[in-house]
Amino acid sequence: MREINQGHGIAWFIPVFFILAASCTSIPELRVNYQLPPASAQFKDKRVFLTVEDGRGNKDPLGQGAKMELSDFSGNFALSVAQPEGTGMEAGIYKVVGMMREGFRRRLENIGLIPVLEETGKGPRLIIVLNEFFLDRLGRDWVFKMGYEARILEDGRVLSRENVSGEGERYNFSGRAEAEKVLGEIFTDCVNRLDIKRLFQKAGMG
Repeated sequence: MREINQGHGIAWFIPVFFILAASCTSIPELRVNYQLPPASAQFKDKRVFLTVEDGRGNKDPLGQGAKMELSDFSGNFALSVAQPEGTGMEAGIYKVVGMMREGFRRRLENIGLIPVLEETGKGPRLIIVLNEFFLDRLGRDWVFKMGYEARILEDGRVLSRENVSGEGERYNFSGRAEAEKVLGEIFTDCVNRLDIKRLFQKAGMG
């Protein structure tokens, strides 16, 4: 009777098993769904330089409670952008500041502005200074806080400014999904709550 050598089959199976298992693990980014407000043409083809600065004292986006729950978090956020009442379309993977820049770029385009991301050039400049972006788990709740100051500058002079902040909580009954919901809700609220028209009017550019 011929002897069957099973050793090579097992040796082949083990690495393939681990490759497949690794491909099925969760992606270590947190998903943020940004919902645009209704589009308008209040600024028709007006150019504005857009800059986002990180003014946070604590640049870690997660508190200790959130780190325990989200131990695989990579520090990246998967941003999706949705039209009103629509589903989100993937925009990309970002760190916090990059996600803020992309969110505001979409918001500016949504009202007819042409955002310019280069650092040099003459013209009005919208600077977003991020002061807070912090997700934590406190007891049974996810808590997310976000805040920033928006400034209009021209020729290096601050012509107007406005502060926006928001905070939200969600009961942690489904873990990561609830964290992502509160992130999307407060991110959307804070980005959309900035009154860009009033900001330009106060700067004498309305």
